[in-house]
Amino acid sequence: RVTGTCPAGSSIRDIDVNGNVTCEPDDVGTGDITAVNAGTGLQGGGTTGDVTLSIAPSYQLPQPCANEKVAKSNGAGGWVCADDNDTNSGGTVTSVGTGAGLTGGPVTSTGTISVATAGITASMLAANSVDSGKIVDGSVGSADVNSAQIQLRIGSSCAAGSSIRVINSDGTVVCEADDTGAGGITGTGTTNFVAKFTGVTTLGNSAIFDDGTKVGIGTTIPNEQLELTGNFRLPATTATTGIIKSGANRFIHNFGTNNFFAGVNAGNLTMTGTGNTAIGASALVSNTTGANNTASGVRALLSNTTGANNTASGVQALFSNTTGSSNTASGFFALLSNTTGSGNTASGNQALQNNTTGIQNTASGASALQNNTTGINNTASGVLALFSNTTGTSNTASGFQALQNNTTGFQNTANGVRVLQNNTTGFNNTASGDRALLSNTTGSSNTASGVLTLNNNTTGNGNTAIGSGVLLSNTTGSNNTAIGNGANVSGGSLNNATAIGANAIVDASDKVRIGDSNVTVIEGQVAFTAVSDKNQKENFQPVNGEVVLKKIQEFTLTSWNYIGHDPEKFRHYGPMAQEFFAAFGNDGVGTIGTPTTINSGDMAGILMIAVQALEKQNREIKAENTDLKARLERLEGLAGLRKDRLYLTATSEPVLSKVDRPIQ
Repeated sequence: RVTGTCPAGSSIRDIDVNGNVTCEPDDVGTGDITAVNAGTGLQGGGTTGDVTLSIAPSYQLPQPCANEKVAKSNGAGGWVCADDNDTNSGGTVTSVGTGAGLTGGPVTSTGTISVATAGITASMLAANSVDSGKIVDGSVGSADVNSAQIQLRIGSSCAAGSSIRVINSDGTVVCEADDTGAGGITGTGTTNFVAKFTGVTTLGNSAIFDDGTKVGIGTTIPNEQLELTGNFRLPATTATTGIIKSGANRFIHNFGTNNFFAGVNAGNLTMTGTGNTAIGASALVSNTTGANNTASGVRALLSNTTGANNTASGVQALFSNTTGSSNTASGFFALLSNTTGSGNTASGNQALQNNTTGIQNTASGASALQNNTTGINNTASGVLALFSNTTGTSNTASGFQALQNNTTGFQNTANGVRVLQNNTTGFNNTASGDRALLSNTTGSSNTASGVLTLNNNTTGNGNTAIGSGVLLSNTTGSNNTAIGNGANVSGGSLNNATAIGANAIVDASDKVRIGDSNVTVIEGQVAFTAVSDKNQKENFQPVNGEVVLKKIQEFTLTSWNYIGHDPEKFRHYGPMAQEFFAAFGNDGVGTIGTPTTINSGDMAGILMIAVQALEKQNREIKAENTDLKARLERLEGLAGLRKDRLYLTATSEPVLSKVDRPIQ
């Protein structure tokens, strides 16, 4: 008879021959039913709340059929009402026989049919169809039980000093006298101390103290479940010894040579690599021959096999590294995807996360160089610095989002917040200052130093900008140079334009502008030198000096000052650019100057032509004067009289006054 019971929430797992039971917790499903659907023959169901399934009406019996209708199968598992076409119904039963297990038949008129004694056999019962609820209490006795198959209730006992040796199938027992020891073990001990043999037959206290809750070795007041006051010693780790486990998993061991591993399944018990240190669950778990690696963090250097001299600190740092060596990763997911890349340094969450084979990259800051795959020799310092770089090489980015979108661009240097942020494939760019070259995408060989310098440049190449907000308007122009805060170009596509000085604006390609409208003096220790080599000139055209003199004569020549300048300090002499351009702006070959500016070289050239024309006039006048003097001398020689001479002098006065007048 089964005498044991299980508490609520558990059930019997095993019953031994003595009727004792072994219990186990009930299996409880942990999932959620998300839908109950009605299949063939059912109706109801649903996806939320309490639902009910029932047999569909067409599958129920009896069917509510009309008079002279019967329920008939529709061939698909359901029932339909149809005409009763059974011509064999309506007869008379003349005899009821009895089959297996029954008695009392055949009955031809009246009688009783009942179950025969022992008529119901095991083969007639469905599995598990008879349970305790169907058996009347006390109705089954020892006479009804086959003792060869079922152990009868034990009803016997043994006297004091004896014990049961055999239990018979009918419940009786065989007793025997108790065995008694022939020796004698003596000794004393202290409460809660685990006993030990102090001699062959004597017991005493061991060093183990057990108060029923905590165990102490070397102490009688343990504070933990187990407390030691001395050293805990393990043998050298092998595949089966010297391992501290957490559950069934490795927890602390030092398998191999000069290795140390701490964390669930950190390291392994097969590696030959030496000098490795791993702290964290599954850190360096795949290592085979890799040496001198240090991994700290869950799954750090998880896939490393032969890579050496790597340092990984952080969850899944250098997670995918297999054979890469001399990498340093510090931070969550740092160098996560690196496989064979070597000489990389990543510091910060997700720094160099996607690097695979790229080498000698340095990333410092969250997500710095996160998407780099095969790019080499890159340096990124700052959150999201060089974030999108994939294969670009030899880039240097320092600052939040510096070179963030660079993908394949190379040899770029960015220093400052969002510097070169949108650069993708541009190369050889150097930018320093908040948002310098911010919009640059494919422009190359640009140099920008200062806040917002070359901020809007996209594809322009070879530009140089130094100062805050310099070349701010440039977008696609190339080879422009601007130095000074606010120095700029007037349009986004100028080329080879130069602006020097604060707020200097150059408004044309191939032009140099020095200073803004506030500049009043441009000076130096030497004069300005312009190239005037004949070998570098062409399209020579003669210029009529007399015409030049005539045009100059028509100029409005005054003194004046620029609007906004102090008239007491900054006055000037000279013509107006509009008159100068109208007079000399076209030589028949092309345009010279503009209506608003005067080129100092052109001014000097016109003056040289005018001087040359005046010199020619002077020579002509001198020649004429020489001729007149000679004629005068001849006249004086012929006259011979002073009176005549005086007369001649008087009559020649107009001529002499012309000869002797100064050249204006």
